[in-house]
Amino acid sequence: MTKNAVAAAPRSTEWLIGGLGGLVFASIAMCAQLLHLPCDMVVSGGTGLSDWAIQPWWPFSSAAYVYPLIPWGDIGPTVILMCGIIVIAKRNSHLSQTSWLTIVVLCGYLVVRGWARGTLTV
Repeated sequence: MTKNAVAAAPRSTEWLIGGLGGLVFASIAMCAQLLHLPCDMVVSGGTGLSDWAIQPWWPFSSAAYVYPLIPWGDIGPTVILMCGIIVIAKRNSHLSQTSWLTIVVLCGYLVVRGWARGTLTV
């Protein structure tokens, strides 16, 4: 193999730039954004802050939604998610169970904080 043949070989990251790789990354980014909107709807307001509504259909509609369960800046969801990530890093063989447990604990935290804040009646 000559030096020119090695230089002409595609790099392992070239597929990321275009074609199917670009479509995959764009799809992941869109899904992440769609998941982020409900999170912004339940984490809103706080001490000295008013609740802000999210317009998920903008620019097609000005309809806005907010369901403030926990105040903005609450460290609880971050701690819960980081604990889940640390457990996954330590015990990779239990990936699915740890992921589900993390989501269940996070949802439970949202319900308890919403109830304590008075925005969720049980």
